[in-house]
Amino acid sequence: MHVILLLIICLTSVNADCSSESDKSKFVREKMKTWGIYNQIYSVTSRTATYRFGICSLPNNSISNAAILQEENNESHILGQLDQSDLTGTDKWMLLTYENGTRYVNTCGNKTRSAAIIFICGQKLGDITVVEENCNYVFEFQLPGLCSTVPQATKKLSGSVIFFIILLCLASAYLIGGFFYMRVKHGARGIDQIPNLDFWQRIGNFIGEKCDHCRCFATIMDVQAIRYQRGSLLILDQLRLPDETVYVPINTIDDAWKAIHTMAIRGASAIAVCGVLSVAVELYHSRTKFDSIPSILQFVTDQLNYLITARPTAFNMTEAAKMIIDYLIPLSNKQQNLTLYINELLDFMEQLLQRDLDHNRSIGQLGAEMIHQQITTKKKLTILTHANTGSLATVGFGTALGIIRQLNTNNLLQLVYFTETRPCNQGSRLTAYELVHDRIPHTMICDSMAGLLMRTQPVHAVLVGAERITANGDIANIIGTYQLAILAKQHDIPFYVAAATTSIDLTTRTGSQIIIEQRPSSEMTSLKGMNIAAEGVQVWNPAFDITPAQLISSIITEHGVFKPDELEEKLLTLQRTVKSPIS
Repeated sequence: MHVILLLIICLTSVNADCSSESDKSKFVREKMKTWGIYNQIYSVTSRTATYRFGICSLPNNSISNAAILQEENNESHILGQLDQSDLTGTDKWMLLTYENGTRYVNTCGNKTRSAAIIFICGQKLGDITVVEENCNYVFEFQLPGLCSTVPQATKKLSGSVIFFIILLCLASAYLIGGFFYMRVKHGARGIDQIPNLDFWQRIGNFIGEKCDHCRCFATIMDVQAIRYQRGSLLILDQLRLPDETVYVPINTIDDAWKAIHTMAIRGASAIAVCGVLSVAVELYHSRTKFDSIPSILQFVTDQLNYLITARPTAFNMTEAAKMIIDYLIPLSNKQQNLTLYINELLDFMEQLLQRDLDHNRSIGQLGAEMIHQQITTKKKLTILTHANTGSLATVGFGTALGIIRQLNTNNLLQLVYFTETRPCNQGSRLTAYELVHDRIPHTMICDSMAGLLMRTQPVHAVLVGAERITANGDIANIIGTYQLAILAKQHDIPFYVAAATTSIDLTTRTGSQIIIEQRPSSEMTSLKGMNIAAEGVQVWNPAFDITPAQLISSIITEHGVFKPDELEEKLLTLQRTVKSPIS
């Protein structure tokens, strides 16, 4: 449960041009005269610069139209123009902004300088505090005229009311200044404009600890690898986890290719959705450049095939590309209106988001039921998993980790062991992040500890995901999966694979036909820029390995649980009965 304070303040806004003769401007000027700040010049000095500004007057008559002047290192800069201003506020506070100042050179995005003056209640008239000086300038100006006064003979404020007023003023300054700062400096939009959002989310989670159901629901919805609305795509940069939670924009198809290739986003399902939606974003923003339906068909086909090359072992991207191209060809014959054609295509691409989430929840429910039914000796189960197969690898909920989530929700999970998953540490960085976030009971182990764990500790099942499943039931998955399957076989522990049917490649007969991606040696020899291996050491770093079908107990999909040797027949039957390409 997240607790977020929303303070709603009714605002009035007038133009701050002192030459305006509107009734509202006259009212504001009269207020300024009453408060003693009209046509006055003020200055304040920080550690690095001196600032001079006037209220409806020029701080320096030799510089026309300049509202605020910054003097730093014998240089003067205009922070805003008198005729490029806006005044917003109530009888409790005001916010005066100036725009279109001197342009930055080779810094701050080469934009023009701007400044904001926050007038707050204070007894020292003209007492100015410099709040922010980096690219966007913010000043606090104490103004006694903004302080509410009540005649002593009429009413005396109680201590609690005074405390509430102070709290309200502080909260107002915090939220207004914070919204302004996050929007202007960081370009935040929507809920991300709330200052210190991560802090408030943690407060909400702390309070939610008294309500397991509420917290579980909130956190599952909160951990998202992908945020999308038409024309805008953000991905959680998983290379920065767990130290930083940062969403980065994907504005072009090249952005998506780089994010997939560098593993800023990973997991077969998430890769496919990210790739397809990046095409949707670029198509949306360049839609006016297309003059024919064949040109759109060619563009989408070329870009989808290009995205497949980012990480070719992950089959979902290939499957998604084929599905979209198969949809486009008959659509080209049916829909001749260019605008409607693009809109229908965007609608189709966007359905992947909900489809992936629905499939994952089905996998979670089917898998939890099946595993608990097959392992009847224990009321609660201990599971070993590998890599990251949760919300960070999909649109939400996850595949193998989704089953673990469902077992925990059903109160059937005793403990989940998970490997650190070298060399990229998807387990220690990502799976740990999700398990801690959802408060699922867990213990992390090194990859090399799995054999001893199975021999000495109760492990009822090994549960992994898959990047690709071949027609005969072999799977390609993150490196280390094969050795876990061998160890599970040795210790008579069932080995389950959880994956959506979009990961099944019936055109590839066996795992031996899959080309294994080779990753950079730096993933093994360095950590955050620091060498952890001898310089010049030779490295072999395959990203995936192949687990043969005979080591796999069952494959869990959104359409059912299958033995590896019956997978092809069942899937072909399923394909003949499913009408919609997105189901």
